[in-house]
Amino acid sequence: PLVTMFLRNRSIIIIFAKLNDLLDQLRYGKVNGGDNNLSAVEELLIWVDAVMSATQSGPIMLVFTHADQVPLSRDQQYVAAEVDRLLQNRGLLSSQRLVRPTNSCQSLFFAVDNTRGMRDPGLRILRATLQRTAEDSEAAKQLVPLPLRLLQDVVGSLCRASGGDASSGAVGISRGAAGATSASAQFRAVDSAAIEKAISNIRQRHCVSSSSALPHIELSDLAELYMACTTRRIRSLSDREFRVYVDFLHLLGAITHFNTPELDSLVVIDCGWLLKAITLIIREPKLHQLPVDKDIRLKHEFTELYQRGLLYPAIVPDLLRGLTDVEQMRIMHVMLQTGFIIPHRFAADQSGFLVPSLLPPVLPDQEQVPDLPYKVYLALYT
Repeated sequence: PLVTMFLRNRSIIIIFAKLNDLLDQLRYGKVNGGDNNLSAVEELLIWVDAVMSATQSGPIMLVFTHADQVPLSRDQQYVAAEVDRLLQNRGLLSSQRLVRPTNSCQSLFFAVDNTRGMRDPGLRILRATLQRTAEDSEAAKQLVPLPLRLLQDVVGSLCRASGGDASSGAVGISRGAAGATSASAQFRAVDSAAIEKAISNIRQRHCVSSSSALPHIELSDLAELYMACTTRRIRSLSDREFRVYVDFLHLLGAITHFNTPELDSLVVIDCGWLLKAITLIIREPKLHQLPVDKDIRLKHEFTELYQRGLLYPAIVPDLLRGLTDVEQMRIMHVMLQTGFIIPHRFAADQSGFLVPSLLPPVLPDQEQVPDLPYKVYLALYT
């Protein structure tokens, strides 16, 4: 799944599945395939494998919806026993990361009735367990410098559309916390006007009004916010303490930052923007048709992409036409770094990319080309 690139250690991860579909498949052999043609069991196991391979720590919760369609407790217990059996060799149960409902040490999952809202006891149990898990988590107990917390609040305000001053709420909240700490003396020196000016400068550079969300900024923008929040001046973007803040914000999930030469200047503050951009290319056009599909200029390249998993560079501007040239280049670098696309030579004089998730079940016939170096990634469970 694409979202695995945003998973962080110590985050609370919730995996959803439909309880009725699991029961139909496990007890009656009836497969209710979704849009991706995967059965309920296959999809559940794919997500478990993805989460376990992408993270090494942090609570995991299984939430099975449509419980109103499986009202009998013996049916729910049967699903729990079968899921327990399927997960035995996948590392989840032995890792001690699975969070069970507070009212039961037996069930693996939270059963939720979608039709009842907060009147559903299962949803109330899920909410209470989620809150308790968050309060008891390592991340919640970790001591964080107040300027870093302020910087996190201010960065988060940039990706939210607001009709007023985006910085005032963050500054006010963080200053309230500062008054109760022994470290508040340094923190009181923070000039809210400097923070507001930095935010205004960033929005002007990106031509975005205060009422619009800003999905990504430059590393230099983040440095300006850092100096405003910490009252510390830095001479370059390689400043050691500034880089520690950048890495920590990434670990917190406040930003997504790639420490590579091609992407170092990009700071993503809205993961949804990055996912949406990637899915302009990686998708099933029959299920997720876009307006661009109707007037695509390179028909042959379009067919090659979605029938053979071959991405020609010439079609990228058409698929990503809503993005700037710089954004298009960065999206391609992100996809390369995360393995969503792989450099490939179609012929001796023509290069492009393979898209593994779009490859057909049987590899297409291709002309013989010189062998190229390749990497194989394995996720091992012990």
